[in-house]
Amino acid sequence: SPAGKKLKVGGNVSTQVFSWNTSTNAFISLNGSTDQTITTVGSGSLFKLDVNKTGGNVLMPADIWLFLNGELTGSGFFDNTGGVLRTLSGATFNFSGSIEDLRLAANNAIVTLKQDLQVNNSLTIDATPSGSFTLHANPAGKVLKVNGNVTTSATNWSTGTSNNAYVSLRGSADQTLSGSGKIHRFDFAKPGGNALFSTASVKTFSGAATVTAGNWDLLGNTFTSSTGGFTASGAGTLTGAGTLTGNVTCASGGGIAPGSPVGCMTITGDLVFQAGSKYTVNINGATTACTNFDRVTVSGNTTYAGTLQANFGYTPAAGATYKIANVSGSKNLNFTTLTVLPNNIACSFAPATGILTVTSVSAQGPAETRAGAETSAEPAVEIADETAGLQLHLYPNPASDVVYIEMTGIELQTADLLLYDQAGRRAYHRTFDGATEQTARINLREAGLTYGVYTVVLRMGERAVAKRLVFMGQD
Repeated sequence: SPAGKKLKVGGNVSTQVFSWNTSTNAFISLNGSTDQTITTVGSGSLFKLDVNKTGGNVLMPADIWLFLNGELTGSGFFDNTGGVLRTLSGATFNFSGSIEDLRLAANNAIVTLKQDLQVNNSLTIDATPSGSFTLHANPAGKVLKVNGNVTTSATNWSTGTSNNAYVSLRGSADQTLSGSGKIHRFDFAKPGGNALFSTASVKTFSGAATVTAGNWDLLGNTFTSSTGGFTASGAGTLTGAGTLTGNVTCASGGGIAPGSPVGCMTITGDLVFQAGSKYTVNINGATTACTNFDRVTVSGNTTYAGTLQANFGYTPAAGATYKIANVSGSKNLNFTTLTVLPNNIACSFAPATGILTVTSVSAQGPAETRAGAETSAEPAVEIADETAGLQLHLYPNPASDVVYIEMTGIELQTADLLLYDQAGRRAYHRTFDGATEQTARINLREAGLTYGVYTVVLRMGERAVAKRLVFMGQD
């Protein structure tokens, strides 16, 4: 008294107090310039903790508990040296630092985020046996960012509007979600890796699910959103084969891409493409959906807008058709833009039938002369899998990062492998000794290539064979 005064500590803290008077308004504030350790004796806990350190970390040799509706403020790093930070039931986080491991409980109570909260490793959400769990963002939009695995046994989440904060996956490697419980609002914003759902219950979200960055690969799973549905926005894409039970919205910057590289996505609900969104399909043949070309199957209504991106991994014949959207309900509007790669293929899309039709295929090869093309353009080579004993096999194709190129017919001889862009400019060149190497591994990003379609040419003396390669981005 007056409010705002703190108990500043430059050293370590030990507590054996379990039950705090909840009218307590003063913070214990860590102000040291080196590591400070918090230890608990018996069932000891803390109520209001502030971290305002000029150096060092907060060390947790054992679990540290925040008492009922406790509060953490400030910034810094909570380092797991044997324990995790835990809430007894409900808490408020106004903390701009990061926590190695966090375990939340809120039995008929609320965990409030006043800032984005960063968890560098694991998050555990405990069961709520006699009440509901609420994860509240105040102000709205704050999220619980997690770089590691998530385990939840919370099955009873609040249905109120205050339960508005997302658990957001942000790690660059694979992250596993497991447990007997659920997550209410889920967000995928990973720069790399997949989200691996190891139990059935975590595949059902009691609230909305979003992908706001990166590619959320469904990996053949079925996901359900009880309320709110699924939204792809920002730089996020729903990818891969699988089923989404709930309405799906592709907002500006977001999209869906069933192929990984080729597959079918099923939506039990409505599908809406908004302006600025994208539907990307990979087409490697005209025979079978899910095997040769992508398809989305929608049980409800579909509204089209934004861009349809069709990537061909082979040369189709004019008139070839592909049912890339199988919609049971009404079909409304159409895509604003239709982009096709390679650009010598022209297509049209009919919303009423969901069919993409090849309207024309013009000659195109690396020998074509275009403004700005370099003089190193390769002489015209027929696009074929085999020519005069030379063979090329590319996989994966389309490729998102690394492509493997198998070359046969070059044994005991020297051969040149070249990649040309659509303007006929040479983008890659490497000479191989066929006596020792017949498979090339190319990291397309590291080689400096941009997304698009390339002609891969294998040349040995006067013989040459070529094949098209589609380089698709994951970001």
